[in-house]
Amino acid sequence: MTGGFSQCDEEFMRWYGERYGYVFLPPVSDLKEIVARFAARLNGVVLFDEEDVQGRVAAYNLASHRELLPVPARMYRERADVFSALPVVGHVSCAGEELSAVYARLMKEFLPACSREEMFSLGYRYRRADGKLRTNFNYWGLDRAVRERQFIFLLSCNERRRGSYDFMVEGSPEEYAVFAELLRSFTGCCALGGWNEPEWRWAAEAARFGHFVYCTDGAFNLSFHAAVPCGRTQFPFNKPRRAYGKPKNKVYITITANEGDTPKMASQLYNNAWLSARRGEVPVNWAFNPYHCRALPALAEYYLETAKENDCFSVAPNGVGSTCLREAPHPEEFFRKTNECLAGTGMRYADLWFSDRESLERYFSLCDVDGAMLRTCACRGARSCGSAARRRCAIPTGCTTGTTGAICAPIIR
Repeated sequence: MTGGFSQCDEEFMRWYGERYGYVFLPPVSDLKEIVARFAARLNGVVLFDEEDVQGRVAAYNLASHRELLPVPARMYRERADVFSALPVVGHVSCAGEELSAVYARLMKEFLPACSREEMFSLGYRYRRADGKLRTNFNYWGLDRAVRERQFIFLLSCNERRRGSYDFMVEGSPEEYAVFAELLRSFTGCCALGGWNEPEWRWAAEAARFGHFVYCTDGAFNLSFHAAVPCGRTQFPFNKPRRAYGKPKNKVYITITANEGDTPKMASQLYNNAWLSARRGEVPVNWAFNPYHCRALPALAEYYLETAKENDCFSVAPNGVGSTCLREAPHPEEFFRKTNECLAGTGMRYADLWFSDRESLERYFSLCDVDGAMLRTCACRGARSCGSAARRRCAIPTGCTTGTTGAICAPIIR
């Protein structure tokens, strides 16, 4: 297993060894040895040029469907000995080709055989203060995207340049039109993995086309967790507790570990907090995305089996993923999927972002939860919301600090 959290690796190897009898080989850091170990499972190498962004996208999609290893052409020339056991099946290039033509070809060739449940955003293009155009490639979760044969793309969700944190995200009407066509081609409620920017725009655009964001940025070993043959279909995280009745006119305090809508926290053991010897001394809500139970059942099983009496689980924003309810024309499919994943978990309280008061009423009419915590904003607190478009996505509850330290207004129905 790989990743920057050695304690996570050690804990998951211990768990999967004891639970499933897996034996893990010693770590390998030499590229030649890694390629040699898996060469028998590969049908060859597909090359691409590093500066050709969409050529890289095409190579990744091709590799996913043909069991190939995508390799930058320069790396292949410099390290030919590493790949000598694998034949080169082609050199993909999209340089000079119209973006719409590139994606028309990719969608025609790969979409029929792709997963219809998820797709993967490989990143975005941006500029910092120096004005230089850069591409941020998001490789976190790409391993699972390849395994699940998700359609891989790198397109802006913006029709013009927009600000996000301390940089400007590129966009254009032409690129946005291709992005919209792609999202429109997926019927049903699809999970958008990988990442894109700005965050608020990414969630709003996902919702506008009937989908939701399942951010895999920062998540370790998702293909491995997904491949473990977990036979469990029910995940009763929260065991029935005594009913407290209607809240009284007093102050209630609850401790929530993290917003938890992404697999990052689950795959990192909540920044190793789950490994604390003091876990369980006081009740803590671990925000957990119920979609993990479907996408990563073995990982969900780990938390179910290792939870202590005071470990409680709440529904991560806004259900199976991040979305902007105000922008969703027909949210019924999103809530159907959320309710399916929530069934039997015992998770009855949700964390809500990207909502207004009308959306809140819609949420409670469609989602099978008993209450919610409302955060004013999903973009690092109310003070950073510089536009009306961002402010309208939130219910003002007096929060003035960052998301994980936000003051939330509890709503009990």
